Amino acid sequence: MPGAGLGCCGLVWLLLMAPAYAAGPPQDADQELQQLLEQTQSQLEAVGRHADAAAAELVTLRQRLAEAEQQNQRQAAQIERLSRQLQGLGPQLPDERLRWRQILFQDLGRRLPDSPVARVDGQQLLIPTDPVFVFGTGELGEEGRDRLLPVARALVAALDTLPPDLDWRLEVAGHTDRRPLRGNARFPSNWELSASRAVAVLRYLHEQGVASPRLVAAGYAATVPLDPAINKAAHRRNRRVEIRLVFP
Repeated sequence: MPGAGLGCCGLVWLLLMAPAYAAGPPQDADQELQQLLEQTQSQLEAVGRHADAAAAELVTLRQRLAEAEQQNQRQAAQIERLSRQLQGLGPQLPDERLRWRQILFQDLGRRLPDSPVARVDGQQLLIPTDPVFVFGTGELGEEGRDRLLPVARALVAALDTLPPDLDWRLEVAGHTDRRPLRGNARFPSNWELSASRAVAVLRYLHEQGVASPRLVAAGYAATVPLDPAINKAAHRRNRRVEIRLVFP
């Protein structure tokens, strides 16, 4: 019947091809689709492996971060604890040393009245060198040694009152006047002379019973004058040996 559509021939053709289309697309398209699916699956698996590795690394980093934070907290607590201890000990340690220094020289002042040979001057023992040293030398004369004997004995007795666990030193410091040495073959300058006199007194104190590890000597030449004037009286006052209690 004209105008009725495909007609009998077209209908027959559709009926014959229908099973082929029902079976799916052509074979080439099926292979391409299968390859595409396999590539996609491979990529998904690779992405999954990377994601698993990243997740594991993230867990490890979090654990390390937690451990670092715990360690930082422990260190901060330890620092704070030590800081509190230092704040507690800081003011006490100098005060304790100062107290024992005061006690020592107060005791020494009671044992040793002022004399031309030695006197307690605040927190140090001052020994003029003229009465005990041979002039222009670093040697204690026999008369000077005899004069220093009661001084040394009083000092040793006062030192015995210090606590045995107190870490102290006895500094013996030599001082000269400002005049340069002239024609002295043994001492080219006041530095050597002041140091030699300090060592001489140090050795004498050691002979009288002060342990050598507790003794130190220093020579200051004319750098620390008691009297800045330039006259005989000032020169005489500046020639001296000072003994101080110091702490390492």
